[in-house]
Amino acid sequence: MEKLQLDQQMTPPPIARAGAWVPIPAGTPVGSQSQTQTTSCQPPGLNLSVYQGATLSSTLQLTITDSTGLTKPLDITGNKFEFTAKLDLSLPDTDPSVVKVDWTETDPTRATAGTTTLKVDSNVTVAMALAPYFYQVRMVASPTSPSPIVTQLYSGTLTVLQPVSPRY
Repeated sequence: MEKLQLDQQMTPPPIARAGAWVPIPAGTPVGSQSQTQTTSCQPPGLNLSVYQGATLSSTLQLTITDSTGLTKPLDITGNKFEFTAKLDLSLPDTDPSVVKVDWTETDPTRATAGTTTLKVDSNVTVAMALAPYFYQVRMVASPTSPSPIVTQLYSGTLTVLQPVSPRY
């Protein structure tokens, strides 16, 4: 039996430092954070931050490991991805403050290589409150099926920070 493994080759958000992403210990002050994680069970937690009015862009690389230990890219052709961010977990998805970005990977070469990019445009982050949001990213396989397969890829907090200047 093969197991799904998520190798997050995340590109840092605009305010994050370059380099490898590392786990963020509890109690770490809010700031530029990034990390790389691999999971085969539960979704990893990623705490991110972005300046209000800046574009948040993160590239995901999904792989699958078979029973012999061979790791290969997961073909995500036709899969749908869902990003949801909320100020309060109890808010319904229909609340106007909830940020939702859905996408599919349209580049066939990237899709067969298991690569896609989450992009939250600047016109979305400019309207977000200067506060921490709870967020998740999910993959929906067979999205048009009556029984789609939904996999939570990762979740955490996304803190929207005040920019030094409102010039965009």
